[in-house]
Parts: sequence; C-alpha cells; structure tokens
Amino acid sequence: MPLLHPAFLFAMAVAAIPVIIHLSQRRKFKEFDVGTLRFLQIAEKKRHRRLRIEELLLLMLRIAAVALLALMFARPFLSDREKTEAAQEKTIILLDGSGSVTASMAEEATNAAKKAMSKHGAVTMAQFTDGVQVLSSLDDYHPLAGASGDFNKALGWSLDHLRSEGVENARVVIIGHFASSALPSAPPRVWPPRVQVEAIAIQPPDLHNEAVKAVELLTPFAAANMEIEARVTSSNKSREVTLSSEGINLKQTVPPGVERVLFSFRPPREEVRGFISLEGKDQWPADDRRPFAMQWVEPEPVLILDGFPGSTPFEGQGYFLQKALTASGAAHGLSPFRPEVKYGIDGRDDGSTPAAATTEEAPPQSIGSGFKSLFGGNKGSGTGTGAGAGSGASAAEDVPLKPGAVDLTPFSAIAICGPTTPMHANEAKAIASHVAKGAGLFICIDERWTKEATAALANAGLFPASVELTGGMQQRRIATSDRKHPALASFDGKDGGDLRQLLWRDAFTIQPGEGWKILATLDGGHPLLLEKISNDPTAGRVMVLAHPLTREWGDLPREPMFVPLAKSLFNALTRYEARQHSANVHYPGARETREIGYYQTANGTAEVVAADPAEANVAAVDTAAFCKAYALPDASAPPPAPTVAANHQGEERPKTGEWWPWLALVLLSLLTLECAVATRKSARLETPAPVDA
Repeated sequence: MPLLHPAFLFAMAVAAIPVIIHLSQRRKFKEFDVGTLRFLQIAEKKRHRRLRIEELLLLMLRIAAVALLALMFARPFLSDREKTEAAQEKTIILLDGSGSVTASMAEEATNAAKKAMSKHGAVTMAQFTDGVQVLSSLDDYHPLAGASGDFNKALGWSLDHLRSEGVENARVVIIGHFASSALPSAPPRVWPPRVQVEAIAIQPPDLHNEAVKAVELLTPFAAANMEIEARVTSSNKSREVTLSSEGINLKQTVPPGVERVLFSFRPPREEVRGFISLEGKDQWPADDRRPFAMQWVEPEPVLILDGFPGSTPFEGQGYFLQKALTASGAAHGLSPFRPEVKYGIDGRDDGSTPAAATTEEAPPQSIGSGFKSLFGGNKGSGTGTGAGAGSGASAAEDVPLKPGAVDLTPFSAIAICGPTTPMHANEAKAIASHVAKGAGLFICIDERWTKEATAALANAGLFPASVELTGGMQQRRIATSDRKHPALASFDGKDGGDLRQLLWRDAFTIQPGEGWKILATLDGGHPLLLEKISNDPTAGRVMVLAHPLTREWGDLPREPMFVPLAKSLFNALTRYEARQHSANVHYPGARETREIGYYQTANGTAEVVAADPAEANVAAVDTAAFCKAYALPDASAPPPAPTVAANHQGEERPKTGEWWPWLALVLLSLLTLECAVATRKSARLETPAPVDA
C-alpha cells in the first residue's frame, strides 16, 4: 500500500503517550486491618475487575486513534499500478455482423473467436453493424442480411468500454470482412499504450457480387411519364433488370459495363411502390432486390407581381425571375416551381379606376389587356415611375378588393418585383394574412421605388420602415453573408459557387430596425438582403432584396449563379427542402430490426428498409492494410510497463481514490466510542459500589 507522505508514520510513536499515562496512573492499594468486612471486599473486587477492563479498552482506543491520525496524514492510496497488476488482462472480441459476412464466413469467424477465448482471460464478446451489441455467448452471433459494418464505431466502443471499467491492460480482437470501401482516409484515433489490437481477416468465398445499389426518381413532378433510374454494380456480362410494382412489370437488358438503368412508364397513381431486382446468383442475395417508394408532387406555385414590366416582355423583373424559377434542375426533371406573372392582385379588369386613385395628378394606367396595374406603369408605354405614380396617401386607402381579385390561397410564395405605385391597404393585409398562414414573401426594389409604394407593406410589417434611395452608382461585392441560412448555405465558395464574385449596385441605405435581420451586406456597409424575424414557426419567411433582378443595374441575370440564387431563395421561402419525393431509406442494423421491404407509417407515408449499398463492394484488403489504415497497435509486441505519474516533489501521485476520507470516518467513530467509555468509567468511580449485606 503506497503512501503520499510516509514520514508521518513516525508520528505513530506518539501512541506511547497513552501507555505511559496508563501505567503512571495505576491505582496503588494499601492494606488496613479492620473489622469483619467480608461482604464489602467481595463487592470491591467485582468493581475493580470492571474498571480494569474499561481502562484497557480506553487504552486500546486511544492508541488506535493516534495511529489512525498518523496514518491519515500519511495519505495511503491504491495506485493504478497495483490495480492493473492485480487485475486479469481484459479481452474484447468484436465480430463483424454486416451483410457482407456470409454463412460460411460467419462459421469461420466463430472458430477464430473460440481460439481467441482459449488464449486470453476475461472475455467480452460483441457483434457490430452500425452499432454494437454485447453477446452473452457465441451462439447469439448472427450477421444481418444487408446491414452495414462500421469498424470505426466498433473500435471506438471497445475503448469506451475499457475506459468505463477502468481497465488499461487489455486486448481487442476484431474479426470480420475488411472491405476496401470501409477503410478511412486517415486514422481516426490514437490508441492507448497498454491496449493491444489483433485483427483477423475473414475473406469472402467469391468477389463477384451483383447488386442494385440505389434507386432514384428523375421526374419528381407530374409529367408525361415517370422516370426511375436504378444503379447496379458493374459486370462484364449482360444482365436483366426488372421493375415490378402494382400491375407494372418492366424489364431492361443491361449491356456489359453499364451501371445505370432507366425505366420510363405512366404510373397508375401519384405514388408508386415496388422492387427493382436482378438475378445475382451470388453469395449475397439480400442486395439483389431493392424496394422503393416514389411519388409525384405538384410544383410549388409562385405568384410574381411585376411592378414595372417595361416596354417589351424581356425587360421586367418578372420575366427574368420567371425564367430562373422554371429552369430545369435535372436532365429528366422539371423545376420545383410553377411561377405565374401578374401585375396586381385586385381584379379590376374592366378598366375602371379605384375610387381612391381618381386624382388629376395620377390618372389611371392600364395594362395592354385592360388589367389594372396597382404596382406600376403601362406595359405598352413603359411609363409609370415612382415620381408620377400619384399620392401615396390617397392610393393606399383601404379599398375593398373586387370579386375578381387574385386568389392567393394556392401560392406558396409571392414575389413583388419593383413596386412603384402605392398598394391598397387591403392588398397588403391580404398578403400579410397569407404570409401568416405559411406563405413566403420576396420583395426586390429598384430606383423607381418610393416610400409611398411600400407604405402599406411597411404598415403591415412586411417591409423595413427605414429605407432610403441614395441613387449611388458604385458597383460593390458582398462582404458578409449568413452561410447558415438555408437561402445562402449552398453558396459555400466551392461546388455551390461564391456570391462574392457578383457585382451589386450600392443604391440603398437601410436601417433594419427591430424585427429584421441582415442576411448579406455589401462591402460599403449597406445591407443587401434582409429577412423579417418571426417567432411563429408556422408563419412564412419575408425577404427584401435592395437590388433589381433585371439587367438595368448590371448583368445579374446573365451570371451563372443567377438561376441557383433565385431557386435557393424560393427554396427557403416555400420551405421546399422539407418536401420529399422518395421514402426515407433505412438500413438493417442494431437500430433497424425490420426485414428488407417497404412499410406504411402511422402518418400515411412510406419507409423503405434496403440493403446498405456500401456492402455491395465485397473487395477486401489484408490484415496489414487494415491495421495501417486504422493505426492499430502491433498485437505481437509486448505492452509497455505500467507507469505512475509523479508530482513535482518526486512522489507517486494516485490515480484512484485516496483512503484518508474513510480513515477520518473511522477516527471519528473511535473518538466517539472513547468518549462514551471514559464517561462511563468516571461515573463508576464517583458512585460508590453498593454493599451486599
């Protein structure tokens, strides 16, 4: 038993003091001849015997108290060295339970585990897939068809298990199929010095595996046909791939070396569930048949309100935004948006003038078709700037919408492009009500903007209150942007491009004020893109862009990032990223116990359990390559001798709990008992013994 301060043991010599006191205070008796006191002598002998016992007990208690006090200051402890040397070597056996382990490979792994158990002491067995399961015996070891095998998680679990038990002198034996696709690019951890790892490779009987690795819906939106693409493993021979689903049975012959198979058909309904399979004739049948569940959805309807269409159809912001949102994002797919351009939401199609707008300063202006533009000029003449749009006070009065007004209910987002003339209060209220129900709102302004044009929107809380048109002509770049926001997250400067490469005209100064946050700022310090802060998770997003979407201020529509920027903004506004066209795919493993297939959930959606495509690659590496990839310590090398850390005085420092708190508790108990015995003895000395007559 090591001590932190062994010099305090010399203090045990103080235990001689109670002995000296005891010997010096021994009572001496003198004999006197008296009368017949025979009965008194008998009582005195009994009392004397009890007192001697109590004195000896007091002596022992006081000696023990002094010794415990000295030992407590010496601070004994149980060191890690003693604990480690006293404990048996711990062994953990990890068995690969992934889908790439066949029945014959599982039998070989079991035999290897038995040999490892016979060589080592205390053994803990576990089976790993995407998680780790402790096994009570080897009879419980059963690989799961289609399950993934996470070697990194298994090795990490073994270290956590050893750490939780306080064991450092241990051995880990990992047995499995070391697939080349499972190797990390860099070693994930540094191993402790006293843990040895032994890797035992189980080679597959055949390296040929036919598998359907993935199924993808190429046409997520309703079209003439639904197109589903299946990706299969490469082969040097022709194969037949089959799609079967609810009355549909399609077959494709895949030439040698081809990995993609396209199925085009008209589905009987919007949702299709089925299987894509091929005849593998290999040792891994679980990945020869892959379930899928796909569904068509309607594109997100977007209402574009163009405030200044221009003299030709190719000048207005609505035109450029519409083209960007309708651009297809995939070779076989359609755009997730269905934009519709209008020039107002109040349905005055009879050429009449709103009562509040009949002033001599602001004559009514009509679109060529006779539709009244509440947001700006005449499409035929190109006029209608903010300066000649009339009084904001009169135009923004509360005028009821006519029966022919645009129904906002179907639209997932509204874009107000270049508002120039004042909006009626009821129009702003209708938009605000639609936003409160979850629709998104996007507003972009240009140099025709006036405060009167957006006064109703500002009163409804949909536009910043402090906006000034500076008319600046300087071109600037984005200095800061919120990369965590869903509208800007894809522009990471790598594959998604970098918005800082675009030039923007610095023509507005905006004070966001309370309830607004800045998403992007120009290098001059002025905000470019803002968003309204909302505490209601069901309400829609509101964004304001201080820049037009036309070529009037620059070549923004011709930039390669214009289309992805527009789609990213409206992805965030419509929350399109939350919609799914394919069922969630789960892989068998420690957390997923269902068999391969598709399942109906409680909320009516579908889920798919399919084989992990990573297990389709059965090419393996040898033990040396596996150990090098994970930086595993050499199992054949003897472990280093245990060391105990030292403090600055050269004393051994304990790594486990010290004993002094328990010694202090025992010392307190001894002192309590000593006090009780001493009190009892004093009471006996003061009280004369009764005489037995």
